[in-house]
Amino acid sequence: MNKRIITKYKLRGRASKDGGRQYGTIKKLRNPERYKSYCVKDGKIHHNIDPKLIEEYISKSFKKKTTEIAIKISCREHIEAEIERYKAKRFKNRNNIDFMPLNDEGLIGYYAVKVSKFFRENGAKAPPSRSYVIYVLWKLEIISDQFYVSNILRL
Repeated sequence: MNKRIITKYKLRGRASKDGGRQYGTIKKLRNPERYKSYCVKDGKIHHNIDPKLIEEYISKSFKKKTTEIAIKISCREHIEAEIERYKAKRFKNRNNIDFMPLNDEGLIGYYAVKVSKFFRENGAKAPPSRSYVIYVLWKLEIISDQFYVSNILRL
């Protein structure tokens, strides 16, 4: 099966200057059952296959972990709620001293702590990168476009 794919797409084991494409070996797909489940997951199904068999292959297929994506989406919602809470609190306490940083660099530091705390509490594997925090703050229109572009170019 692998030989046929290699010859059909002119793949080579190592990339060379004027040679074919480079490929890696996928040891998990040497089993025909796993190969079938991989194809079913990609939607490459013929209609003459028994639906029970298709369900069986789908249940055996590799599933991507969507927890990191879900955490990023809920993090953005959490930061939006945090901003609204801050605005309401700031409006009520007009006479009190305000410790909120006003420049973009201070905002990144302030919300980076909030974002990393949120990631830690929700069981994310890795803390968010600085570029992700800057992106979220830019998307929520907390930092300016000019500051966003200058920081992305600096990373």
